[in-house]
Order: sequence, then C-alpha cells, then structure tokens
Amino acid sequence: MSVHYYLDWYYDTMPSNIQKSLQQTILHRETIALISGDPLYYEGENPPLAEREWLLQAGIEFKNYVFVDNKLSAEEARRAVSQASVVFILGGYNLEQKKMIDDLELDDVIRNHEGVIIGTSAGAINMSEKWMCSPRNKYKVKEASLQEGLRLNKLSFEPHFDLENHDYLDMDLMPFSYELPIYAPTKNGAIKVVNGIVEVLGDVYLLSKGQIQRIK
Repeated sequence: MSVHYYLDWYYDTMPSNIQKSLQQTILHRETIALISGDPLYYEGENPPLAEREWLLQAGIEFKNYVFVDNKLSAEEARRAVSQASVVFILGGYNLEQKKMIDDLELDDVIRNHEGVIIGTSAGAINMSEKWMCSPRNKYKVKEASLQEGLRLNKLSFEPHFDLENHDYLDMDLMPFSYELPIYAPTKNGAIKVVNGIVEVLGDVYLLSKGQIQRIK
C-alpha cells in the first residue's frame, strides 16, 4: 500500500506533527530515492539538501541515499526509484522537474510505487493530477494553463498559498476548483493520502466547487 505525503516548504525544520506522522509511516529505511527539483543546476553526486536535513532532524535516517537527476540514464533512474523504500520528490522548479521525470521515463514507476512517496513544494505540485500554471502566481508565462502532473491522486496541491493574491484566487484557482479539489497550505501545512483518503496536517485550505474553507 502506497502512502503519499504532499508537503509545503519549511524554512527551518518540519513541524512536529508532520515529523511524527512520517516517523510512524516510514518503517522501512533501507534506501531513499531523492528526485531532483533543480536538474539544470545541481552539481556533484550528493548536493546539500534541506529535505534530507528535515528527515535527519526527525530521526529518520536511511542506509542508502540515491540522488536521481538527468545525469542518470533512464534505466538507472527507473531502477533506483523502483527499488527505493521511500521516494522523495524534492522542491525546486516544477516545470524543469517534470520534464526531467518525463525524460527519464519515471512517471509509471512513481505512480506504481508501493512504498512511501513524499513531495515538497515543486515536487508536491508535480504529484497532483493537474496543477495551475499562471502569470498571476509565479510563472513566467503569458497565459494561465493547466499542466499534467503525475496523477497520484485526484487532487491538486497548491503550496505557499496566499489568500491575499485575489487575482490568482478568483481568476484561476476558483474556476479550476470545479474540476479538482485543491488543497492549499498557507504555512507549515501538509496532507497525507492513503487509498484516496486525505488526512490534513496543519493549516490547509480546501478549494472545491467554487468554495473555499479552512480545514484541519
């Protein structure tokens, strides 16, 4: 049974409730595959990663750490992800990350993985069924469009949610919410999904059918 965590970005450490949930869920700690969120700029085989530090601060350590980026062949990348106890799709640049995942033919390997899959920020966005790419948010594009994600669950995840960005909320997210539920953490929030059942961790808003509500 696969368990999916969609995380926001945490500038110091992960909140204690998220740490506790991960500690209880991640029982097999042989190998973790870390999927690059910045494939165009990382150098070296083991770049410093805030996400790895989050896990270490939570007392979650693995015997083996495999960094997956486009320096690997598709065969090597697919093998690393399929054999990992945990897959962590890192934060960074989601458009570039999704292109790398496509180039390495990792989509189906990630979707069919039976272990724990974690995504943070860009990585969590890419775990979505679809996500909104809009100039009214942070993307350097001319027009808003829906982008295909990895389709791990029938939802969209919107990290760094800003309730004061009314143009983005009203013109892009609310119309999109009629197609998919959008889970939007404002700070220190996350969701955990098991067999399609969503558990909310921290402060998260749900946008659905043109309505918005804070859920806990």
